[in-house]
Amino acid sequence: MRQAVAEYGAESDGASGWSHAAQVSAANALTAIGTVIRRTAKDTLFWEGDAADHIYQVIRGAACLYKLLPDGRRQVARFCHAGDLIGLTAGGGYPYTADALTDLSVVRIRRADLDARVETDRETRRAVLRAIGEELSLAQEQLLLLGRKSAAERVASFFRAMIEQSLRDGGDGCSVSLPMTRVDIADYLGLTHETVCRVLASFRAQGLIATPDPHRILICDPDALAEIADGDAQERLCA
Repeated sequence: MRQAVAEYGAESDGASGWSHAAQVSAANALTAIGTVIRRTAKDTLFWEGDAADHIYQVIRGAACLYKLLPDGRRQVARFCHAGDLIGLTAGGGYPYTADALTDLSVVRIRRADLDARVETDRETRRAVLRAIGEELSLAQEQLLLLGRKSAAERVASFFRAMIEQSLRDGGDGCSVSLPMTRVDIADYLGLTHETVCRVLASFRAQGLIATPDPHRILICDPDALAEIADGDAQERLCA
């Protein structure tokens, strides 16, 4: 258990508004009532519709939350990283499927145990409220992204979010790890795989990014990407 908490503390920072001590305290509180489990890349943590008897906190690695339509089409709802809570729902079943994108370590917490801890522990209560707030903010951003933004704006917005994640993980925000595939990105942005690849090629041609390998992006011009994400650079948009 101590190793799990150490991993969490090493991979988190104060970008959320919490002090490092508060983050570690919340991690300790959740780890104390849960069990650390590990999954390999592509393993399923739970399926949509399964009984929502557990909550999961990511310690290391990344996970993908998605829903499948009856015809097989997929909509990725969120990519989860260290510190994120997965499975918070008001219903009795999970509203999405959760798959490991990489080798994944999580704390699995019984929902009843978490409910009891929230009633008595302030840091746990803060952690849950913060997670709910983040879910709401992400859902609102996703509505804007899917409803109003162009393909280039969607991809630029995704890169901006990944830059922020890189900074939270202690990186420099210039070399961004992408644990997900291009298909995963397309399903998250509501685009086709071909459109995502076309936008990436355009960004490379404009000198905005470099792609040394499929799972790493070098951010060469973050200001220009931010302008595209905000819809302030119409002359750069390619789709």
